[in-house]
Amino acid sequence: MASNWNAEDKIVKARIDFIHHDCVFLGNLSLRLKLVEADWLPTAGTDGFHLYYNPKFIDKLTLDETKFVVGHEVMHCVYEHMVRRNARDPKMWNMAGDYVINLELKDLNIGRIPTNEKFINEDFRKKNPKKAEELGSQPMCLIDEKYRGMGSEEVFELLKQDQKAGKQPKGDSFDSHIEPGQGQGGDQEGDGEGGDETGKSGPIPVSKEQLDRLPDEIRKAVMDAAKVAESAEGGAGNIPAGVKALIDQWTDSQMDWREYLNNVVQSCLKSDYWWSKPSRKSWSSGCYLPGMKNDEMVSVDVAIDTSGSMGEELLRDILGETRGIMEQFADYRLRVWCFDTQTYKVWEFGPDNVDEIDNFEIEGRGGTEFMCNWQMMKDNEIMPDQLIFCTDGYPCGEWGDPDYCDTVFLIFGQGAKNNVKAPFGVTVYYEEIKKGNDRE
Repeated sequence: MASNWNAEDKIVKARIDFIHHDCVFLGNLSLRLKLVEADWLPTAGTDGFHLYYNPKFIDKLTLDETKFVVGHEVMHCVYEHMVRRNARDPKMWNMAGDYVINLELKDLNIGRIPTNEKFINEDFRKKNPKKAEELGSQPMCLIDEKYRGMGSEEVFELLKQDQKAGKQPKGDSFDSHIEPGQGQGGDQEGDGEGGDETGKSGPIPVSKEQLDRLPDEIRKAVMDAAKVAESAEGGAGNIPAGVKALIDQWTDSQMDWREYLNNVVQSCLKSDYWWSKPSRKSWSSGCYLPGMKNDEMVSVDVAIDTSGSMGEELLRDILGETRGIMEQFADYRLRVWCFDTQTYKVWEFGPDNVDEIDNFEIEGRGGTEFMCNWQMMKDNEIMPDQLIFCTDGYPCGEWGDPDYCDTVFLIFGQGAKNNVKAPFGVTVYYEEIKKGNDRE
């Protein structure tokens, strides 16, 4: 450890080591949190957008202990603890989340759990040397095997029962519970009177729009990071067991396809907001580095399987929805084509000609060959930020190239009724809008 490293250097080094050595999953997600020096915070904390840290706290940690702290804050985001509290007591909710997170970090062998040794008051140490020695060897976090396999809500209920029975937990949370958009926020013990854009006096304010998007952006980021981790050395062993179960829950659920497409295209914007889609150039290194420009073109491609039950009404619904999503951006490129055993004319739309999408026509009615789409994209050097693949879910052969681009499979017709699931990417199911009901 370089003795002249400051706290920020140490956190950056921890994130780099995650990417290259320790845990690709945590590394990719840690890069999405903006680092903010926060003297008003005793130790560290996250609101889902930022990683706040007190430099005096980080200065006392080793690199391995810093890795544990960074991993801890990232996992609070993965499990969305800052938006799942509801009316629960903030401090006890943070403790419940800590019990869940710390066991998983221990299982993954992430860094080293900090102990109390470096944080014991010197006067106390002189007056109570034996007690100080005992306390110093104890972990500076909450960890208990009796909570293994439990979720945060379940642990919270057990902690509440213990509190009623007069039982005290062994230890306390080392970090602070911060809720996005809360001002001073949570249970932190700082003296900030409310945040500003610098984060010097308290948590940085976030808009209602950012807060509303946060859960969906986190879920998309978690699934992307898991995909990268599975392809890296060590494979799925980089992913906590609880996260694997959570991803299965997300992908197995019947997500509203319109809402999901909107969220996934929103995440393509290469801006500097926190959970945005990182640059695709970083895939080769196994490291997601967030893009920093907010004026780049968003490119979305739509491939439409015309071998199944694709009809005019379904086509207009999908294209109309996609058009509405794209028109949220100042600049965009929307390419659409049909395929069966081959691909047909590629239609390209942008802000200047998007009205022409109404002239799009269905082509082909033959068999089904999914790989022809990937071959066509490669032959024509088409690399979309997002591919939306509309199909009934019954290919003759392979589903496509899982490593080429981010893909959402929108399954319609018999495939949707039978819950056919693609072997890669994300699967969502088309459901018609019931006539007479307005969609909010």
